[in-house]
Parts: sequence; C-alpha cells; structure tokens
Amino acid sequence: MQNNKKTLLLLLAIFFICSSCNKGPSLPLTNNQGNTELLEKLKLYNTTLSETYHSETKSPNWKNIAKVAVADIAGAGTGAKTGGKIGGKIGAFLGSPIYGAATGALVGGIAFGAFMSYLEYEDYSGILERTDSNFECLYSSMIRVASRTLEERMCNSDSTNSTSPIIDSTFIFSGALIPAEQVALPREYEDLELVGIGHNYALEMALEPEFCEIDTVESAVLPNVDIEILCSQEIKDKLREAYWGTFREELSISDAIIDVYLEAYCIVSEEDVIVVANDYANIISESQSLSDEEKQAVYSALSVSVNTTYYWSNRL
Repeated sequence: MQNNKKTLLLLLAIFFICSSCNKGPSLPLTNNQGNTELLEKLKLYNTTLSETYHSETKSPNWKNIAKVAVADIAGAGTGAKTGGKIGGKIGAFLGSPIYGAATGALVGGIAFGAFMSYLEYEDYSGILERTDSNFECLYSSMIRVASRTLEERMCNSDSTNSTSPIIDSTFIFSGALIPAEQVALPREYEDLELVGIGHNYALEMALEPEFCEIDTVESAVLPNVDIEILCSQEIKDKLREAYWGTFREELSISDAIIDVYLEAYCIVSEEDVIVVANDYANIISESQSLSDEEKQAVYSALSVSVNTTYYWSNRL
C-alpha cells in the first residue's frame, strides 16, 4: 500500500512537470550558475526597460517590422551556432578548428538569418511559394553573398568595422542597404558585425529573383577552409531543412539569451534597437560562463537585429 502511494505521487509529479512544460515554449535549463545569473541580469534589464521606456516614436508599421525581424534574429543565432559546429569540424580536418568555427558561424548566421527572414516575409506577403528551384536560387544567393562577405573580412582585416558595399551597388535600394551604425562587439568578435551586413544583402538578393544565378563559389582570395565551408553539403542540407520547415536543433543557453533579447527588442522603437543591442553586447561581454560558440550565436543575432530593423523599416 505504501509503495503504491509513493508510485502515485511520483506519477502525479511527473504529470505536473510535463503539463507545465507544455504550456508554451520554454527556455532551455542550465546547471551553470554563471549562465543562470546572466539570464537573470538580462531579465532584470528588460524589466527596467519596460518600466522606464515610454516612447511615442514607434512607427505605425513597427509591429509588421518586428514580426518579420524576430524570425531572422533568431535564425541568425541558430545559423551561427549550426555553422560554427560544421565549420569547426571542417577546420579541424584542415588544421584550423578555431578559424573554421568562426568562419562557419559567419556563413551560417548570414544564410540562416536571411532564410528565416525571407520565409517569414513569404508568409506575411502571401505572394511567394516554396519550390525546389526556388530553394536552389535562394541557396545560391546566400552563399554568393557569404563568399563576398568573407572576402570583405579579409580585405578589411585591419578595419573590421568597415561598412563598404560587399556586392555590386545595383543591389542597393533607396540609396542605402545598411545602417551607418553597427552594434559594438568585443574586439575578438568584431568580424560578426559582418553577419548583419551580409544578411541584408543576401535578403535583398532573395527578394529580387532577377538576380538569381545558380553557380559555384569561386575565389582567388579565400583560403581553402573558407571554400570548403561555403561549399559544405551539410550546411546546404541544414538550410534545406529550414526552408521546408523540418529543421530541428538542440536548445542551448544562447537560445535562451536570444529569447530574452527578443522581449527587449519588442519593447523599444526602431531607433532604439541599436541602444538595446549595445547594452546586451556589453552585459554578455562581461560573462565568463559562455563558450565561444554561444557568444558567436548571440553576437550574430545582435548584429542582424540592428541591420534587419533598418532593412525592413525601409522596405515594408
């Protein structure tokens, strides 16, 4: 009888735990005390922001902008994490695991962010449809821009804050495609500012079908590890899964941080996204508990948030 009562209590406890988890999307749990403290610090920032921010400057179209932008901000974080893992494996095989992970994060952040933004816009507009040929066109556009972005990184190795055009100016709409001010990332992660810039160009190409060219990546500038990552079948397969809605990932602390950031993102107006992104970058830079992979994912998302807000503010 006593054993039966214990069994019943255990089953009830499991039931209530499962019920709580099914009420909505939940943030990944972490046993790392430093990560827990970081999340609490960011949530406190959001609470203060919500209590003190009273802006009348939000445009009438802000909700539409945010709806699309949120998708590619999260997508950039996912892509940087996924690309970083793939790039790290390729880099390790070629003797440059750290460089490979950084390159993979940049390529994945650009491609996934632009993919997610494009697909969200597809749902928003109702004028585009998904086909295998459309995927191939999108994939080619993303990889071409990612390739040019990597070349930009090499050409501006002494000035990683450069915002000069990374592809032909015919892709620029309304006179400008990227904002003048980029999120200020720690020096060792400054290359990831190019994720947001490349994202905007990749997205513009995706939305302008006449620019579609199915081709291969060729570059006389990039090292072999960059080419291997750009041409990775694994990255292409992950993007195809994202395109068809079958992509699944294991949640991590970077996803939790990005979720909390998106809450802050939706509180402020377009003009103040850069302020919040910089505040988050500063808070995260002080953390000793996040891995390079996790920081790459979060910083990529912050970079895209600033650029995609500018992009959609001009386009929608």
